[in-house]
Amino acid sequence: MWRGFVGLILTLLLFLSSLGYVFFQLQTPSFIVTQAREEKMYERLIKNLEPVLKEMNVGSELPLTNKELVEVVKKTVDGKRFYDFSELVTNAYLDYLTGRTDKLTYSYDLRPVRSKLADELTVRLQKKYNALPICQANQLSTWEISSTLPNCRLSNESQTDTNRNLANLSQQISQMVPNQLKVVEAPRSVRQWQPSVVLALSIIKGVWLVTLLVVGLFLLISRSRAFVTLAWSFILVGIFEVGFGLIAWDWLGRLISENFTNGSESQLAPVAIDLSAGILEIFKSTLGNISVIMLIVGVTSLLLAIIYRHKSKPEAAASVKLS
Repeated sequence: MWRGFVGLILTLLLFLSSLGYVFFQLQTPSFIVTQAREEKMYERLIKNLEPVLKEMNVGSELPLTNKELVEVVKKTVDGKRFYDFSELVTNAYLDYLTGRTDKLTYSYDLRPVRSKLADELTVRLQKKYNALPICQANQLSTWEISSTLPNCRLSNESQTDTNRNLANLSQQISQMVPNQLKVVEAPRSVRQWQPSVVLALSIIKGVWLVTLLVVGLFLLISRSRAFVTLAWSFILVGIFEVGFGLIAWDWLGRLISENFTNGSESQLAPVAIDLSAGILEIFKSTLGNISVIMLIVGVTSLLLAIIYRHKSKPEAAASVKLS
């Protein structure tokens, strides 16, 4: 009877330990970046960038459409640069949130980005300029390349002059990007979250410690008989985690989707939903991997317990005959 109760407690502790492991992994920057790559977070952002630009009215003063601007951004900030920057920021934030450091500071050199942006803008603007009609006589008096493209192109302008003018325009636009992105202090919201994150990590470690103590004491007291109970606990946790992965994450995804879409006309809602789905996939895949491990350990332990009992019966019978 008491073994069944201990088995129930172990099942609960093992499940909580598994969930704790999933959340504990989130404090590892390399894990987050690797999962972000696998879930193609860069591609998700690029796919949703056009409505974001439209919502934020970013390209309204630029001589490019939002679609053209997305192409420029894609060539300026490729996947490698995006994930390198993500790892830098993730390292800084996690070190602060987990209490490994008292200050949140990081800096990122944006000069290569600005230079690349100017080059890509020049190429794009050259194509647009070359597609313009030849200026009529009445348009020449107002013709200029200042903060945007003119309505027509000059027929007698050399390609060198055109390239220089368009390069100047590109440089002017790219000046919107600063030389450096630097953070020297944690935002207020992050400062408020830090104690909760540190406490959560401490609780997770506490659950792991209690689980190990219960397993150790159970094995010490029951010895071989404990393997069967432990095996079933692992198997039940694995099955429960599989069910949790099939039902709970999808339910959370629908709940998040409803919260973002209900009463919201913002074009950012699909972006938030898509990114949330990617984050949930990280949790789902990690817990799915743990469930496989739980099932393997449980089945292996159960088989070992059966084999041990099968071997011990003849030995016990032989000892009875000898006596």
